[in-house]
Amino acid sequence: MDSDQRKELRSVVTQQPHGKLHLLIGDQCIDIYKVKDLSQTGMRLKVGKQVSVNENILVRFQTKTIVLKLNGTVMWSSGFSSLAVVADESDYYLIGIRLTSSSLLESLW
Repeated sequence: MDSDQRKELRSVVTQQPHGKLHLLIGDQCIDIYKVKDLSQTGMRLKVGKQVSVNENILVRFQTKTIVLKLNGTVMWSSGFSSLAVVADESDYYLIGIRLTSSSLLESLW
């Protein structure tokens, strides 16, 4: 399904962050439906629009008090179609992001 090659331990995200998550590509703002897993150098995301491999992106997490932005590159993308209960999520894409910051933890400090 994908060619995700992260060697680090991954944390499967069972509880989604409380806030808004978007993928920014130039002037496009794409909804992130779900964070599937995280590691120190990457993440797997469920998004609502196809994104090209090797695309430079910005992941933005926003609450009323915090705005966190992480730079990255799309390493792989896989599309799916389904009869989802939520109409907005019937067609979605899983993408693998390699973070260009040295680590996700450093971005939080």
